[in-house]
Amino acid sequence: MAFPLTPYALLAQNGRNWRILQLGDGQVQLDFGPFAIALPCAAFQRVHGLIEAALCAPGMPGCIAHTGTEGSIWFDAKHGALLVVYRDMVIRFLPHELLALAVLCREAGAALAVAPHPPASCGCVN
Repeated sequence: MAFPLTPYALLAQNGRNWRILQLGDGQVQLDFGPFAIALPCAAFQRVHGLIEAALCAPGMPGCIAHTGTEGSIWFDAKHGALLVVYRDMVIRFLPHELLALAVLCREAGAALAVAPHPPASCGCVN
């Protein structure tokens, strides 16, 4: 099976070999090296909003923020991890990794001239 080359633009990158790209079809790809996720720009804004909300949330276990039924971010106090849940994907980050992703999202958002979409609720929403 042959895949056509899709043009893309590099929006942000860091020393972890993480990148955020804008694909030729307008989607935004979060590229973590061994795996990547492509999202429509509006979904990227919602995920970015969840990440920003998590950075300001208290370290209470459970759901920190959500965007309704399609996305949420959870703090697992037992493992000190943050789980970003969006539709059918779950990605686990340590707090310093989530901060690194937030910095990338801010840079990519600036390049796209879009702001993070604030979640429907913030704080410990359990």
